Amino acid sequence: MKKIVCFLLSLCMLSFSLPVVYAEEQSAYSYDDATKITVTVPEYHTVTGEMPDGVVLYMDGNAVDDTKVERLSSHTFTIGSTDENNRKIDKVYVNGEDVTDEITGEGYTVPSVYEDLFFTVTLGDEIIPGNLEFNSEIGENAPTLDLTPEDIQAIEDAVLTDEDRESVKNGSQINITLSVTDVGDSITDEEKSLVDALISGEFTPGEYLDIEILKTTENEETYVTQLSKEIKLTLTIPEYLRAENRTFAMVRLHDGEATLLEDLDDSPDTITFLSDKFSVYVLVYADAAVVPEQDSSEPSVDFVSDVSTDDSDGANPDRNSDKPTDTAKTGDTAPVALLVLYLTVSVIALCLFRKKKEN
Repeated sequence: MKKIVCFLLSLCMLSFSLPVVYAEEQSAYSYDDATKITVTVPEYHTVTGEMPDGVVLYMDGNAVDDTKVERLSSHTFTIGSTDENNRKIDKVYVNGEDVTDEITGEGYTVPSVYEDLFFTVTLGDEIIPGNLEFNSEIGENAPTLDLTPEDIQAIEDAVLTDEDRESVKNGSQINITLSVTDVGDSITDEEKSLVDALISGEFTPGEYLDIEILKTTENEETYVTQLSKEIKLTLTIPEYLRAENRTFAMVRLHDGEATLLEDLDDSPDTITFLSDKFSVYVLVYADAAVVPEQDSSEPSVDFVSDVSTDDSDGANPDRNSDKPTDTAKTGDTAPVALLVLYLTVSVIALCLFRKKKEN
């Protein structure tokens, strides 16, 4: 009996100890402990690169060196080479992977950034030809330019020197900018006097303009005021200056001298002129005298030299509208008077003839 009681007590103790051991084993692998070894997803990734001298990495059009981007965001990367020898880019790598063949006209696009990006670039031996770019800038209230490709080519030819052309051939970048600015508020009295003395009442000043040509190379900016030859420019006449029977011309003010440049086109909405000097210009205009046309519905009036101006004879109906208009017409009695005069002279002549015969 005693052995049976001991056995039962042992079973009871075992039943209480097993759950304790199980609970301890479970706690060693709980979810709370598991989160401590997971990797936190970053909100941003870095973009860096190792570029040769003269090569720049651009992201969405902005130069980058070491920057952060949001995770899973999309960006377009381009490579710009300003290598002094203007060597062509050979290979582009991202995190060690060659992506050169994936670069399109817009650049290399990463649709979803999910890791840090590291760019590397290698250059080849090929020289890239340079670039010549023409731009026009129109200021507020200034007339717009109307230039053909032939006009632009002529401007480039007149602005570039032989050294500039050689520079572009060897890979340099040159920009030419033609600007038109309204300078009516800053024109001097001396400049106004020069214009007035030249046009002397024949034309009227319309708009004062500053027409400039800026040449930008890799080393400097130069305002070109004297060209190697004349170029043709066409400006649109502002709406508020347009009118019928109005002609335009351009006055050039350069080095204290005013020169009148005639309009070379027939359009009333534009002015075309030639010039090889650039500084201040004045758009001037002249209005032609207009002769009014005679109304064909009004009767014509024949004037005679012997018309009487006496108001009493009814010659001016407006001034004598209160007088009767049924007066005798003197033109009707003229034949009767002539007949009486003729008969009288005939009778006198007959009497004299008879008297002479009787004697």
